[in-house]
Amino acid sequence: MKKVTYLIFIAIFACLALVACGGGDKGGETVPDGDTATDTGDTVTDGDPADTGDTVTDGDTDEIEIDGDTVTDTDEIEEIDVDIEGPIVDIQMGLVPADTEVTFECVVTAIAYNQDDSTHENQSIKGLYVSELIDKAAPYTGIYVFIKKTAGVNEFKVGDKLEITGVYSERYEVSQIAVEDNGNILYLGTADVPEPAEIADSSTIATPYELVDEEYSPTANHGADTEKYESVLVRVKDVEITNSDLGHGAFEVTGNLAINKELFYYPGSRSEGVKFDSISGVLIYSFNAFQLAPRSIDDFKVKIEDATIRAVQKAEVVKGSTVKISESVVTAIAYNQDSTTHENTAIKGLYVSEIIPQAEPYTGIYVFIKGTADVDAFAVGDKLEITGTVDEYYDSTQISLVGTDNIKKLGTADLPAPAEIDDPSKISTPYAKNGDEWEPTGNHGADAEKYESVLVKVKNVTVTNNNLGHGAFEVTGNLAINKDLYYYPGDRSIGVEFDSISGILIYSYSAFQLAPRSADDIVAAAVE
Repeated sequence: MKKVTYLIFIAIFACLALVACGGGDKGGETVPDGDTATDTGDTVTDGDPADTGDTVTDGDTDEIEIDGDTVTDTDEIEEIDVDIEGPIVDIQMGLVPADTEVTFECVVTAIAYNQDDSTHENQSIKGLYVSELIDKAAPYTGIYVFIKKTAGVNEFKVGDKLEITGVYSERYEVSQIAVEDNGNILYLGTADVPEPAEIADSSTIATPYELVDEEYSPTANHGADTEKYESVLVRVKDVEITNSDLGHGAFEVTGNLAINKELFYYPGSRSEGVKFDSISGVLIYSFNAFQLAPRSIDDFKVKIEDATIRAVQKAEVVKGSTVKISESVVTAIAYNQDSTTHENTAIKGLYVSEIIPQAEPYTGIYVFIKGTADVDAFAVGDKLEITGTVDEYYDSTQISLVGTDNIKKLGTADLPAPAEIDDPSKISTPYAKNGDEWEPTGNHGADAEKYESVLVKVKNVTVTNNNLGHGAFEVTGNLAINKDLYYYPGDRSIGVEFDSISGILIYSYSAFQLAPRSADDIVAAAVE
């Protein structure tokens, strides 16, 4: 392991000053930008011993030998252990003067694009984040390559092994290599992208923000390790969102770490409290702040929390969280239908319940399948394991998932008996006449929220309004009977009586409504 002493050149300067005090003046000694120290031509190149025989020892001792005098580090000089040697490390540690032309080999870890202002489509490559050719990222092993004349949008890819010739400079306090065009970049093949450096404490690479005049602005309190990991591929673990909107598309996670959108805009939930197993990306310095810039959706590993339907419906799980419901049973299916024939064409969602003898408050939920599923993919009574994202859609709690890969069939299970509601008004939303149309009021029944998406039953009810619009009618207690799962073809005349009506209590168009699933759910009273 190569041990490089932090502020080594300040130590050299101090040593030279001691020598000068003992035998003469400083002569031409200078320490420009903390990068180099000269004494009668002595130099420190790439962290190696000076060519004149002066040495910086590589062993376990922290001694600097100058003109025969040995100076030992004191505890006041912080030590940094650097396991990697390479040209990028030399540049990032200040061993290469600014405006020096350099040539080195590297691997692409991320790509910065110019985008169309309207469509946000990538138009050209403006720069590359590159790394030393190593197995795992480490301090000082990454740097940004700025392509002055840009490159074609498909010219380079993550994993490309390149030889780059350009000029090292500091631009807006960011180390970079500037190349005129892609003619200064030689393609050598491909190489493995290093594993991200794992950051134990995210605050050490963060720049905290503060609220100033209703906007969040970065402070100057950069984390202790920010400079070390500038332009390096890193990973933070076990973090959660602490600020959903820092502005400019960024949000904040544990440790005041800003998650930047420059390389990829995260489309998932940004609700405070949403947890991630890990977030990876390149640590960039932008607009006076160190921020983590993920490169794709693959850099986000959302934490999957084991949860029950009851916990989700009682808001014990943060909206936007990804949950796994280990066991549930399908109580109803929502289909897309042909607009002409009204035949079912695909499954758009499932109503599922906890596996219990009789339905109870908070034990049902709607599962929305983005992209739909085949019309016969699931059936009522299927026992399922479901992994998806907790969401609120038009004030209705649901679990959303893409496709059916996150739905695992476990067999079949008995459906719970419907929860029996003694007073239909407790779960209903009354309607009021507005001109020629009936519209829901905001006066939801006291138990409506508790029974959202739950299988319920009302007994001994009578039709009180035969046409609420949109195929619905109303029964005792101002309870609307909905047609989304099944259209009742029977008599809806005012005064018609039913022994019972069962179904799923859904929330649709600002109203709680009872949605029967089939003819079996509607039991008309016997006509005497």
